[in-house]
Amino acid sequence: MFLAECKTKNRTEESLQLFQTIIGYPWFENSSLILFLNKKDIFAEKVMFSNIVEYFPQYRGPQQDVKEGKDFIASLYQAAFYDSDNVSDDRKLFIHFTCATDTENIRIIYDNLKETVLGTNMEELNLV
Repeated sequence: MFLAECKTKNRTEESLQLFQTIIGYPWFENSSLILFLNKKDIFAEKVMFSNIVEYFPQYRGPQQDVKEGKDFIASLYQAAFYDSDNVSDDRKLFIHFTCATDTENIRIIYDNLKETVLGTNMEELNLV
């Protein structure tokens, strides 16, 4: 779970810090965001032999539980998003765990995104 170029920096922590920086920009203060957390296949492998609590002491879920691990990671991003000083009440965060080489997974996510974006735009235009 550490960066290849830096053995002391946790990749997820760095990603979370970058996410917090991005959501703080004024350009995104009224925008919902879609967060893709890629490499879910590698995460699933690592959870089987690496305990999340070693990297995140606040984790209280069971060891070797991919779903609980993904829920915990998602909760870190949700907390950062909704606790941000720059969040309007209308903003939403959509989190998708992906594997870029899984074309069926990407198709389902694309369909969900298309439906979400179209639905939001139709609501804003009072078409539904």
